[in-house]
Amino acid sequence: MQTQTYAYIHIHIHIHIIINVHRKHSHINPLCLATYSYLKYRGDVLESIHDPEAISALQRGAIHPLVSMHPVTGQLNLMANNAHTLQVHDMGVGMDIRTEDILAYLIAHIQNEEYVYVHRWQPFDLLIWDNRGMGMSMRIWV
Repeated sequence: MQTQTYAYIHIHIHIHIIINVHRKHSHINPLCLATYSYLKYRGDVLESIHDPEAISALQRGAIHPLVSMHPVTGQLNLMANNAHTLQVHDMGVGMDIRTEDILAYLIAHIQNEEYVYVHRWQPFDLLIWDNRGMGMSMRIWV
């Protein structure tokens, strides 16, 4: 919990980047999106924010759907990101495409400025978003 407290104390030096995953896939070819919905990705989400030694082997390298459905709206969401997505699984035999190529394409699409909101924190700012449909990242000013 100290890591979280530290982040909140120093919140004024962070820029949060919020990505609308409901809109970000709307320009991807529907056939590609349908194909991606069968794929899974492996990510080490917790290792980037917590002590790797404290994370159980079950949590490390968890495999998640590459496309998920929002439980309320039913919209499809791309779940890949450049911080935690390590590789794509279940691509099938004979597919002549590399994990790196799929991730590079998806991440370039996700980072399109049309889908990104960058917030520069000011005192007393409050941001609220639907965590089931947004990707988040931050940049730290030094």
